[in-house]
Amino acid sequence: MRQEVSDRLNILILEKLSSLWNEGWVYGRLREEFDLNPDELEYLVARLGFKKGWNPMLKNILEEQWEEQKNLWKKTEAKRVLEKEKEKLKADQEVAKIQKEIDETLQKQENLAEVTKTVAEDFNPEKVRQEVRDRLGILIVEHLGSSWKQGWVYGQLQEEFNLNLDELKYLAKRLGFKKGWNPMLKDLLEEQWEEQKPLWKAEILKRSIEREKAKLKSEQEIEKAKLRAEREKEEAKLKSEQEKLYIEREMVLLREEISKIKNQHKNVVRESEDYKKTEYNNINFSD
Repeated sequence: MRQEVSDRLNILILEKLSSLWNEGWVYGRLREEFDLNPDELEYLVARLGFKKGWNPMLKNILEEQWEEQKNLWKKTEAKRVLEKEKEKLKADQEVAKIQKEIDETLQKQENLAEVTKTVAEDFNPEKVRQEVRDRLGILIVEHLGSSWKQGWVYGQLQEEFNLNLDELKYLAKRLGFKKGWNPMLKDLLEEQWEEQKPLWKAEILKRSIEREKAKLKSEQEIEKAKLRAEREKEEAKLKSEQEKLYIEREMVLLREEISKIKNQHKNVVRESEDYKKTEYNNINFSD
């Protein structure tokens, strides 16, 4: 009894128990893989549960079962092999895809390292003016918050400053161009600037008009405030003069009242003196 036959038989019996295959399928599979001797045939039927051992009648039954299931098994096996090939192909494609992504990533890293090295070698920070740095920072902030393109930043800066080569490299780096300043990038930025320059000029004119309007409105507001202040001053002056006239009129009335009271007092005193004189004269006349 060969060990490889025993091992293979164990595997086939386990596969039969978990499927719809019968005993003839186990017999047929094992016979196709090995040239079974009488002892191995006896061992086979004993493992399959046949008590009477190997005999011609059992052989016919197993052969018949195998013939019934052979074609179905071959189709099933072909399908299984095809599925395995598809899975293998898919796995190979996934591996190839991952390998391609790894290669591309490594290439990008190499390119980036090369570009960074080139920029580091070519770029001289000392030759970039501080006013260019400051103005570029302002323009980039405005670019990020609007629809203006990188070429707009380039065009604006180029119109305000006569940029040297190091400043152009610094500009390219700040705008995110990894390959640094080059003729192709220059053409791209100039094309964008030519495209957006008329819109920017119109925007500048609009802003200028709005500033003039704001300035005019501010001057008008100042003039209105001055006129209002003068009017209030005149009204206060008029009110003061009216109050002064009122006080003077009241003083005249008060003096007249005082004079009237004084005259009344004089009359009372005079009448009193006249009464006293009359009384005195009456007394003297009686004597």
